[in-house]
Amino acid sequence: MQFTFACPKCSSRLEADSDLSGNFAECPGCRTSLHIPEPRISPGTTIGGFRLERLLGRGGMGDVFMATQLSMDRPVAVKILSAALTSNQAFVDRFLIEVRTAAKLEHPNIVTAFDAGEDAGTYYLAMGYVEGETLDERLQRDGPLPEPTVLQMGLKLARALGYAWDEFGMLHRDIKPANVMVDRFGEVKLMDLGVAKIVGEDTGLTMTGVALGTPSYMSPEQTRGAADVDCRSDIYSLGCCMFHLLTGHPPYVGKNPLEVMNLHVTAPVPTVRSERPGVTAGCEALLLSAMQKDARFRPASWSEMAARIKAAMAGQAPPVVRKRRLGVWLGLAVTVLMLAMLAELAVVWVLWSQPRVPQVLRRFWVALAPPLAAAPAVVPGRPAVPAVNQAMDQVAALILDRKLREAHEFWRGEKMRLTPIVGAARVAALDAVVTSAIRIPERLMESFRAEIGKEITVSLRAGALALLVTDVQEFQVLGTRKRGEAVEPVAFTVRELDLEEELRRLRLEADPNPDLTRGIVSLSFGRAALAVASLTRAGHPLGDALLVAVETRRLNTVDALPRPLGRLRDLLPGGKRAVGARPEGGKTPPP
Repeated sequence: MQFTFACPKCSSRLEADSDLSGNFAECPGCRTSLHIPEPRISPGTTIGGFRLERLLGRGGMGDVFMATQLSMDRPVAVKILSAALTSNQAFVDRFLIEVRTAAKLEHPNIVTAFDAGEDAGTYYLAMGYVEGETLDERLQRDGPLPEPTVLQMGLKLARALGYAWDEFGMLHRDIKPANVMVDRFGEVKLMDLGVAKIVGEDTGLTMTGVALGTPSYMSPEQTRGAADVDCRSDIYSLGCCMFHLLTGHPPYVGKNPLEVMNLHVTAPVPTVRSERPGVTAGCEALLLSAMQKDARFRPASWSEMAARIKAAMAGQAPPVVRKRRLGVWLGLAVTVLMLAMLAELAVVWVLWSQPRVPQVLRRFWVALAPPLAAAPAVVPGRPAVPAVNQAMDQVAALILDRKLREAHEFWRGEKMRLTPIVGAARVAALDAVVTSAIRIPERLMESFRAEIGKEITVSLRAGALALLVTDVQEFQVLGTRKRGEAVEPVAFTVRELDLEEELRRLRLEADPNPDLTRGIVSLSFGRAALAVASLTRAGHPLGDALLVAVETRRLNTVDALPRPLGRLRDLLPGGKRAVGARPEGGKTPPP
């Protein structure tokens, strides 16, 4: 890497190679001996054969510069990846693989990333340079766009995304106006195709909305963290993007990213003509079909999406939506099923609560429904669900306070107390998950014990560390590493691991409730958005208890502030909402 710096005496602009940093040299202008500083990424720096000319913008992935590719003397855009992303070698390896795949894309409406690499410890991504502006910038300058313009742009983007999906199986996962460029000829160019997926998966940025998977445009299945999303998720995002272009704002607006994500899952699909009556019925029907909550009712492919856009451009009648009829039948089926379940439960209650029912009827019921008949009776006056919630609340509090030994002892006693209330099978199911959650630090240390005598590279919060593991003591790993010809001892604790390293070592694929484990680990790293989303997906009483405890502590902290700062609670997400209440058997909504 070559970089420029100024002589402290005569202010001459000097150029040096990064290998010379820390040495002394003579200024050719004033002949003064000067110290060569550490390399800086700024205009004038040459990295990987690209000379940075000027800063274009900043984002969650890093800074973007307009640069010159020296070997071909052509303008390019170079993204300098943030050190927070490249500190994880596993991420770097997968990122480079994704870029090589993305480099195969050749489409007039896709800005292709064609080179990526490392120079003096700095990772960069080179892509085609587009002279123009983003759709986000155009919206800020001109406001909502005309319907014909939006449909024409949507058609080109649909064809580009269809090419990437049909030919390479690639998803974008972050379609939004800020990721679409319009060049000086009016042509749309989609950016970051092929790299959003890997960055979102390996950094958790999908949940923050800082750079990727922006909540304003995420499909419902993407907000739930589904692993099997397909092109219909991107179709939903394109529909949201087109809605934004027509109205000047995203389809859902909330106080914080979590509220917006929840609206994508639960709120009705907004109608564009309620704000712009001049939009045609065909265009509105197109957006409604693309933004259906259930992916089954969206266009099934990009070719179908493109066909619907062309139909709207031609003013043709909107396609018939079959969801309503299916919804009626689904509603009837659910109603019948609920009535059947209520009737069945009534029969169970009669058979098991009336002591005078003949024994032959009990045997008849056992023959018909052995699983229900074998279930233990609930002890009168001691409802099961509140008892479980009470136990989970205490376990959650001890986990948050890092009192894991106390949590283990408490849960051991609670298992004996809960067995006659909810039954041995239910307690066993609870125990598998709760014990696994309490033992997270122990599970991490067990993974290192299996590597004693091996050379490994571990990702710590301070960076990567290569070592030979020699011993594992209580929550501390001991080892050695080479420094030239010398061998020096090294040690670190389990709390020094970074998020990705912890999740990898916990082997979530074999975890009894991976979302609960991911949520607890995310809490310890202060990743609130990722933690809340994971604990909500967990669907477990301990996860619900953790959500309640976190929100309660947050509001108690605000209440403890001196007046009038305590009133800031009213400005925080959730406002004066009551906390701690939880319906029996129900999941606690995320804070």
